[in-house]
Amino acid sequence: MAIRLFEKRLLLLCTVLLVANAGFANETTIWQTVTLVDQKIGYRKIHRQSDETHITTTESLSIRLHQPGADIKTTETQIEYVETVEGRPVSLSKSLTSPNANHEILAVVKDGFLHVRLNGTHERSIEIPKSFLLPEAVRRKLSALPGDHRELSFYEWNFTTLKFDEIHITASRVQRNASSERSDSNAVRWKLVRIRKDHQRRIETQIHTDENFLPFAEYSTLSGKTLSIARCDKSCALSEFIPTTHVYQNLIRSPYRITEAALRGKIRYRLQGEHTLQPPTTGEQIVRPFAQGIEIDVCAHCTASAPPPTEAELQAALATSYWLPADNPVFVRLAEELGSGRDQSPEAKMARFTRFVSGHMSDYPDYSGYATALEAYHSRQGDCTEHALLLATLGRAAGIPTRIVIGIVYDNERFMGRRFVFAPHAWVQAWVRDRWASYDSGMGKFSAGHIALGLGYGEPAANIGVNEQLHRLEIVTAAQLR
Repeated sequence: MAIRLFEKRLLLLCTVLLVANAGFANETTIWQTVTLVDQKIGYRKIHRQSDETHITTTESLSIRLHQPGADIKTTETQIEYVETVEGRPVSLSKSLTSPNANHEILAVVKDGFLHVRLNGTHERSIEIPKSFLLPEAVRRKLSALPGDHRELSFYEWNFTTLKFDEIHITASRVQRNASSERSDSNAVRWKLVRIRKDHQRRIETQIHTDENFLPFAEYSTLSGKTLSIARCDKSCALSEFIPTTHVYQNLIRSPYRITEAALRGKIRYRLQGEHTLQPPTTGEQIVRPFAQGIEIDVCAHCTASAPPPTEAELQAALATSYWLPADNPVFVRLAEELGSGRDQSPEAKMARFTRFVSGHMSDYPDYSGYATALEAYHSRQGDCTEHALLLATLGRAAGIPTRIVIGIVYDNERFMGRRFVFAPHAWVQAWVRDRWASYDSGMGKFSAGHIALGLGYGEPAANIGVNEQLHRLEIVTAAQLR
């Protein structure tokens, strides 16, 4: 799961960093190369076309990553923005293509609302905030402001969270000496700091632009490493490269080897680091803050004292969605077939669903893309995320409230060549017998090596929000409790 979560975060960064991608001709193309820690991982093409009424900007991003022991995986993402020549937003769309997941999102502006459709279905309408801007309008507003220090605040649509994010840009003019006063189309004239606030996170990007706020280079961080997107020519952007392996970015070292006996019992962990994670108290773990961090007790076969869910939370854990289409006839039929048996208790049904998903999905994980439960069911490909989405959907189709747990898991088997580490993981909790109980079709069992760091309902943003902070997390102790 680690490499795919890394890729999700990478795609989110690369598709939202650009501040201004317009030009001044009727048709303009900008090529960029994408590197991580000075190693090329892909390229981006920005094409802008205008006529008498509209400006259309298309960003095409191609990312290639390598998983040890598997083929190279390529993910293609395309975002299109349509604005009027006056800078009013008209529509925006995003398509993502990977070996095991394909998504299309179309958002149209009408009557003060953004009308969003996912893969042609699941339409929703969101009220547009007052200062909603697309890229060309951002460039024009920055260009029109006076002075050598300029600030601009506005709202931007986030295709991952399907919400509006608050954006704040601070632009400072680069002071030039006498020898650099000549006209130079390749000179950096502005340095920008772009802050994105997307409800849970604060993402900062450093951007260098020319006089007209067209970007030369953009710098951000990914799992604590420097990600850069820099302008170059077409041959440079499309040049061949060897995809680097980033599978180890989010692995967390265990203080020592944890025995199988300890994993079957109760373990007390102490976590430290400069993160903002808020691990939940659930039916199997108790969370307590201490002076230097967080203390978490995880129990494999006992019940922790957790606050009961509200009626609204239970209803949310039963809802059908784009990612968890529990009302789809495929899952309604499957839940009915698998749910039949002598024992009709919710925990018995969840156990049968777990065994089905474990057997249905491929034994070899595929870390590309982010598939819906329906895509995972048909392709039988994916990693722990697809396992969790499929299992949660079956539970909801059977009327059992379920939620996705995002966290880390320890296992004494080797994880892609590494041992004694905690790896990013996702599993399911179901509301059974007045408690949230864990079911893990990916690992096959739940143990005291599972640490829940966040909860979600299948949306990619929940995974990204947790996993982007794992490089800041340290497990300092792991003590078996008897």
